[in-house]
Amino acid sequence: MNNTIPTRHYDLEKDIRYTLFNRFLLVVIFLAGIIMVVNLFNKRPIVNVITSIVIILLCAVWLILSKRMQKYHLARISFMAVMTFLYIPFGYWTSPGSYSAMMYLTLFTVFFLSFTVLNTWEYCFPVFVCIEAVIMLHTEIWFPDHYYVYTDSTYRILDLSINFTIVSSAVILIIRYVMKQYSTHSTDLYLASITDSLTGLYNRRYFTEFIHAEYNRATRSGQHFSMILLDLNHFKKINDNYGHMTGDKVLIAISEIIKKCLRSYDIAARYGGDEFVIILPATEKDDALIFMQRLEVEFDKYCSQYKKEHFAVAYGIEDSKDKSLDDLYRETDNNLYTKKAEIKEKNGI
Repeated sequence: MNNTIPTRHYDLEKDIRYTLFNRFLLVVIFLAGIIMVVNLFNKRPIVNVITSIVIILLCAVWLILSKRMQKYHLARISFMAVMTFLYIPFGYWTSPGSYSAMMYLTLFTVFFLSFTVLNTWEYCFPVFVCIEAVIMLHTEIWFPDHYYVYTDSTYRILDLSINFTIVSSAVILIIRYVMKQYSTHSTDLYLASITDSLTGLYNRRYFTEFIHAEYNRATRSGQHFSMILLDLNHFKKINDNYGHMTGDKVLIAISEIIKKCLRSYDIAARYGGDEFVIILPATEKDDALIFMQRLEVEFDKYCSQYKKEHFAVAYGIEDSKDKSLDDLYRETDNNLYTKKAEIKEKNGI
């Protein structure tokens, strides 16, 4: 399967992996700073301190590069290449080998790179790091004189304990952050999938799911609900006379009026182009008519600015009492067309 990210119409801010990459770079900067301090405290060779400084500077450059799409991918690939082919082998070679925290950092690098991957072929980076780790362990056998170890076991264990605590804490915090981001991302995707992008009301997909669930609930409980269908009379004239941008503003305004009048447990959806639907749970037709009267006052105020187009909001109301779901749809729709005919007659059209 091809996992390549398309470059056309690609919105960085909406890609969770972009957000994670930038956050991970900040984590690496933080860890590199702590490891630099630990190396100074343990009187490690100056090259270990310089390595941390270089990593901090490189991460800062990658953060700057990742602000644009083309450079973001360059930053990602160069980051993975540097961590794989430079940091891991150089860091291990300039450390006390397996007596250092390098194995912890190697595992952390594998973990980190696996999150950074976007395309399938890029998994070669974390896989190569795993291979490198095995090779580097064997260099202690091949070059025993190169590596030095602490003679004081207490001092060595203290050093390893500090580094282990740092790396394991970073892993836990990253996992928590990633899970939180994916949870937020999933919620956002779900809300986007059930919401009309123009009006902010629910879309027809969600309405269809909701009304089936509400009908089943009402059937079990014996509590009826009401459905209101709304249709914008002569909306096409507004589009023709003022343009579609004005038409969109009208749809938004009508939606805002609906939202303002809803109770917390009512739902409203954009049913079609200029059609809306409202579900009033635990509400019979007489009460729904009272609700609609309040709504109609607000509609009339707004529609008055388009008198020339005879713009008006027609509605049909019916409750679910002693009806199948198909009957409810049909009767509400019939009531809507009766109301539309009344409005036309009233306006002499």
